[in-house]
Amino acid sequence: MTSAKRAIIEIPEIQPEELIEQQPLRKENVIAFPRQKPKPLPETVNLPLARSIILFICAFVLAGFISSTRSAYLYSISQAIEAEQSEITTMQNQNEMLRIKIYQASSLETIEQRAIGLGFHKPGMDQYLKLPGLSVNQSD
Repeated sequence: MTSAKRAIIEIPEIQPEELIEQQPLRKENVIAFPRQKPKPLPETVNLPLARSIILFICAFVLAGFISSTRSAYLYSISQAIEAEQSEITTMQNQNEMLRIKIYQASSLETIEQRAIGLGFHKPGMDQYLKLPGLSVNQSD
């Protein structure tokens, strides 16, 4: 029966606002500690000096952070530049090797050997062919 009463007390019936009474909240198992006053600083502490020192330390830390961040950024940029330079050097070497291969492949001896390998041969005498529809000048 006590549980039924407890339920009735905790869940009030919905009524118009003018009839609702504010019920005091039940506080159980609450430990209240007395408020303590902050301890005053000893008079030997110079507050303006302490603030200046703290401000100086914060400024020094901020400057160090900015400097290290900038150094890291510059280092990453220099690494990217070095990578690009090495890639350029590699491409220049490959281009030089291709120029050498082109020079070797375009030499007359190489072309002649390839032509012989493909079945071409040097003609034994001059050969002239007359193509229909072309006129030959006798003056030359």
